[in-house]
Amino acid sequence: MIRVRGTGEVMRRFGMPVSSVAWIFIAPLAPRGGSVTVGDGTLTIRAGLLGRASVPLDRIDAVATMAWPWWWGFGARIVRRAVAFVFSSGPAVRIDLVEPVRVRAPFGWRTSTLIVRVDDPAALVSVLRKCPRDDPEPGSSAS
Repeated sequence: MIRVRGTGEVMRRFGMPVSSVAWIFIAPLAPRGGSVTVGDGTLTIRAGLLGRASVPLDRIDAVATMAWPWWWGFGARIVRRAVAFVFSSGPAVRIDLVEPVRVRAPFGWRTSTLIVRVDDPAALVSVLRKCPRDDPEPGSSAS
């Protein structure tokens, strides 16, 4: 956790694991690997020159884990109408949005689903599920 000076807000940063096979191809374009940051009302994904995404947290509809198979590839990928930022196979986080957003992967692309592979998928899912939403839960009364 990173505490933002002067605001009291906590930001969470997650690393993106890189497989030894993918590192050969990823390193020139993302020498520091990638990172996912949640804070200041935004989910930010950075993957060097391979791409980036910035999504307001209130635009997130659903979050779940999934398996990212090695045969889907590594890097910034466009797969099954989703944009994925993955540098290794394994458990990943699928983020469904209420409306499409523009991301860079590495060129501009609109998507309503993001997939990201982080070092602690369960923690990212937990953080995103705790984020406030604009819309009240079904069945609750809005005043």
